[in-house]
Amino acid sequence: EKFTMTKEEFINKTVTMLSDIQNNLFARAKQFRTDNMQTLTSKADFYDYFNPNNKEQAGFAVAPWADDEATEEMLKKDLKVSPRCVPESSINEKGTCIFTGAADAPITVFARAY
Repeated sequence: EKFTMTKEEFINKTVTMLSDIQNNLFARAKQFRTDNMQTLTSKADFYDYFNPNNKEQAGFAVAPWADDEATEEMLKKDLKVSPRCVPESSINEKGTCIFTGAADAPITVFARAY
């Protein structure tokens, strides 16, 4: 949207305009994350979701993972998927690792590498 304003109006409104832009971008990013995040509860579901032959683009997935180096390498080799982070909002959530069966595995975000 284009509009004109005086220099004084620009100076007075810039902070608000930039804040509005940032808030809109952040809201869109959060919605995108929500729309493209899948909770997976088994290794089979994980492999189905990130299957390279899947014509639909897989987004992000969350699953309990025991931070096992061998599993990480297997996922990279088999699916070109890697763990991204343990969300701060779920730092205290634990589950059984869907790959190794290990208890107390943190909820981890995974995504395909490109």
